[in-house]
Parts: sequence; structure tokens; C-alpha cells
Amino acid sequence: MFLKSTTSLSLFLLITLLAFSHIALVRCADDGAKVTATFNGLSGTMTITQTEETIVQMNGKFDKGFTDTDPENYTLEFVMQGRQIVINFRELGATITPPGTTPYDFTGNAFLEDVAGPVLSIILNGQILDQAIAS
Repeated sequence: MFLKSTTSLSLFLLITLLAFSHIALVRCADDGAKVTATFNGLSGTMTITQTEETIVQMNGKFDKGFTDTDPENYTLEFVMQGRQIVINFRELGATITPPGTTPYDFTGNAFLEDVAGPVLSIILNGQILDQAIAS
């Protein structure tokens, strides 16, 4: 009898687990949670902070490696939830002052978990200048 009730309970738990495994989980880092990406080749650091449930703020500065003064020629690129994200430096809020940039501050819709982990690339006219992983 004990074996039969244990088997029934196990079967019930398995079916319940399978049924609920397709429910989307709400992911959210705590407000104020931060990750940092260090771009060694450009002497720059980007801090990414979860400011609200689905809002992140990116800020930082680069000190070398920038020669073209047009911020629209530089992009920050990464893959988030299977989509290629491209943000030019004008949108990022950075002014190019060779050899670096002014401090920038950008706010966008994302979960911190989506930005922490993928490779973040700084690109000039299609050429990768530097890459980092936010952690």
C-alpha cells in the first residue's frame, strides 16, 4: 500500500511540475543591483544598474582609443534575448573627446540579467575596438 501511494504522489508531482514548467517566471534583480564591464583596450568601465523593475542605467567613461569625433560612428552592441542590440554613442549620451569620451549616462528597458553575461562590444564603423563581459 505504501509503495502504491508513493508512486501516485510521485506521478502527481511529476505531472504538476511539467504543467507549470511552461509558465514564464518573472525575473528581476533588486533595485540598485549592479554589474561592471571593464574595457581594458579602451581604458573604460561601464556600470550597469537595475534602477527599477525593468529599467537599467548604463554609465561610464572611456579614456583612450577614440579618434573619430562623430559619436554616431561608435556603437555599443550585444545580444539580449536573441536580439542584436545596437546603441550609438550619441544615444548613449557620450561626446567623443579624443583620445576618450565624456562620461555618459543611458537608461533603457531591460533586466540586469539580460545585460550581465553577453559580450558587450564597442564598434567603430563595423570594426570591434574592444569587448567586455559585465559581471
